[in-house]
Amino acid sequence: MVRPYPQELNDIPMIVGRQMDGKDFAQMIIDNADEMIEQSRSQPLVMGIALHPYLVGQPYRLRHLRRALQHLVAARDRGQVWFTTPAPSASTWRAWPASTPRTTHELPITDSVGAWVPHGRFVVEGQASGPLAGLRFAAKDLFDVAGHTTGAGNPSWLATHSPATRHSDVVAQLLDAGATLMGKVLTDELAYSLHGDNLHYGTPSTPATRSA
Repeated sequence: MVRPYPQELNDIPMIVGRQMDGKDFAQMIIDNADEMIEQSRSQPLVMGIALHPYLVGQPYRLRHLRRALQHLVAARDRGQVWFTTPAPSASTWRAWPASTPRTTHELPITDSVGAWVPHGRFVVEGQASGPLAGLRFAAKDLFDVAGHTTGAGNPSWLATHSPATRHSDVVAQLLDAGATLMGKVLTDELAYSLHGDNLHYGTPSTPATRSA
């Protein structure tokens, strides 16, 4: 099960890269939601919005974001959309009839795409039962995993920091829900980009097109 990380409904490329103002970014969210509501009449759809407080949280942008979120809340109150978190959405996905189209991809244990960081090749078993039992996930090397050092895409950071003493909240919640952590994967150096490039660890290839 994959949760989307959007490149369009994302304040970094839109506001920083394309110099879009807060008003237009909010309208983009509204228009995208309205169109997806129409399309969802024939199939379930998932809409994600990537927000970073230091950008969209600026007061002159925040008032426009609030307008977009109020639009989504109104759609929820009409029964048109569902606000959810990973565990409930996974339970719903599993409950769909067998005739409902679904795609399942096995996570490669052998890293054939160059996605895992060298210090991220480990497994942390989730709880034996729970809504995510039987599912697996990998964490970007920005999230703490107890007993392992978070590298943040930078070898110097990795070498000068100690192993985490506890899981980050999101990792802990996924493990408690039954999912198994399959190590850590690459991030842009110090998360300072969206391209997926990393000078130190390389760039993962696209599974469908290994040369990409």
